[in-house]
Amino acid sequence: MDISPNQMHCLKNAFDGLEGPVAAFLESAAVDWVIYDLINHWVPRIAAKLKLPCAHFSIFKSPVYGFRGPVSEVIEGRRFTDIESLTNVPPWVQFPTTVSFRSHEAILFQKLIQSMSSVGTEFQRVGTANEECHIIAIRDCQELSLDWLHLLEDLHRKPVFPIRLLPPPILEVDGGDEDWPDHKWLDKQAHGSTVYIAFGSEVRPSKEQVHQLALGLEQAQLPFIWALRSGAHIPEISPLGSEDRINGRGIVRKGWVPQLKILAHPSIGGFLTCGG
Repeated sequence: MDISPNQMHCLKNAFDGLEGPVAAFLESAAVDWVIYDLINHWVPRIAAKLKLPCAHFSIFKSPVYGFRGPVSEVIEGRRFTDIESLTNVPPWVQFPTTVSFRSHEAILFQKLIQSMSSVGTEFQRVGTANEECHIIAIRDCQELSLDWLHLLEDLHRKPVFPIRLLPPPILEVDGGDEDWPDHKWLDKQAHGSTVYIAFGSEVRPSKEQVHQLALGLEQAQLPFIWALRSGAHIPEISPLGSEDRINGRGIVRKGWVPQLKILAHPSIGGFLTCGG
């Protein structure tokens, strides 16, 4: 569902309205485990009533939860109350890391939190989803996040299972290369040299953010493919004539692109995307 952040409460209210039907379904179904997402924080209490084990499945990587901290910090609303708590590594992270918000990111995140009508409820929803499950299944892998995975087990005192990144298969229903003319340009780029930029359907960068990214791509002097969502709200890409300066070195596409094929191409060396 394509909605803006200030409409997210409508989606959450709709999901909360499913608590009764889900409970009725589980009472009549023969299930061994219940797996639920962050937004369905009420699932554990249904599972407990029916004496069913449940697992919280997270699409976010383990550093997100590790940086967030113990459940008590989240439920009681002590986390993210000031900019310093966002820009500094928290005290429970005892290994070297650079994971934290940058100042400009922290300011935007604080504004998002303050714009929520019920911040306490939001934090309680997040904390409950973690606290009342038997295990946490997380979309991560030991090769990337071993220290963070161990930290999560210490923080939550329950098993944390990395289920890897779950890449979907490349389906030929998307069409062959003849329906994707950019592959000829990508074939000519050096192995691992090209940056792919795509922020998905929910992130809508401002005009200033788009311009800053365009200037960064110009200064990086790297080939790139930039996929922008289609629609009337896309700002002009390039400020101060930078479009002429990057002409031929990059491709900008407004609308659909075969993302899986792009990511699988050997010329792609980096992927700039949103955090979830």
